[in-house]
Amino acid sequence: MKWKELFFSALLSMLVSVIGGVGTYYFTKDPDLSKIEQLSYQLISGGVFKGGTSELALSSLNMKNIGGGAASNVKVLLTFENSIVKDISLDSSDGIKEFSRELKEKSVKIGFDKLFPTESLTINLLLSSQETPKVSIRSDASIATQKIFYSNSKSKLINNLKVVISIYGLLLFVTLLVMLKISRSLNCGFGNSKNNTGFLLMHAGLLDQAFRILSSKIESGCYDAITLSNLALCSALKGDSENAERYKVASCYKNLNTYEKAIYDFNESIILIFQEKIDDGLDKLERAINASPEVIKKYCKYSVHFNSLKHNERFANIISEVKKTI
Repeated sequence: MKWKELFFSALLSMLVSVIGGVGTYYFTKDPDLSKIEQLSYQLISGGVFKGGTSELALSSLNMKNIGGGAASNVKVLLTFENSIVKDISLDSSDGIKEFSRELKEKSVKIGFDKLFPTESLTINLLLSSQETPKVSIRSDASIATQKIFYSNSKSKLINNLKVVISIYGLLLFVTLLVMLKISRSLNCGFGNSKNNTGFLLMHAGLLDQAFRILSSKIESGCYDAITLSNLALCSALKGDSENAERYKVASCYKNLNTYEKAIYDFNESIILIFQEKIDDGLDKLERAINASPEVIKKYCKYSVHFNSLKHNERFANIISEVKKTI
């Protein structure tokens, strides 16, 4: 896999991840709080004061509308099993209207006309002993849920952390995808060393070993035009002309660059020479050398498959002097 293909694969993976993340967010997010009410409360236990045989305890309930719509006919009910309610007091935002209050020995019931967005109130309780009450808060449209209230600065920090964690998770996912692509690319890079090894063995005359190594690279899923062309040559030299032709066709599955064309013509020249079509083979060899002189000349001097042409005058001229006609 070339670096451009790797880059675009990583870019595509990142794009898919971003689209998936955005889609997941919008399909799984909570309802839009800018349009509905949302009542929440928090219980706070105060101190306990003892004097002789008597005991008094302080407890508070903070309630707030954190949604975007007004809550109507809000009713608060606090009940105790053991503790007795001695007294209550209210701290509330301006404008909150209390329309009912019912104070019993072990319960408090208070009604409010409306609780607008961001409005809050606190019910302070003086009890005979410390006890957490059972809480029921409801309006015409909703039931309150227990929630921890933070200061504005802390709330912003938490929201920012959520964003950072989401982004970090997305980046981690993209990084893993890119690393997977790189890993696969490196595996194919190691496959190139197999191609080089098979190429050297083949031109040293070790055809069986070369064929096994070149085949193993193809079977691993890492293939390219040069490896397929080398496998075609190796098959032809082993006498398997049918598969050699198939590998040759496969090696031209895409447009070849200059170097790949040179290797293709170089391998084709050896096949033709092996078939005793000397002139045709030398024509191909001349084209290959003109395309990549330094590399192909070196291959010619190394390969045992040109030993039969050592005394061929045209062959000697071709590898010593390059004609610029293709």
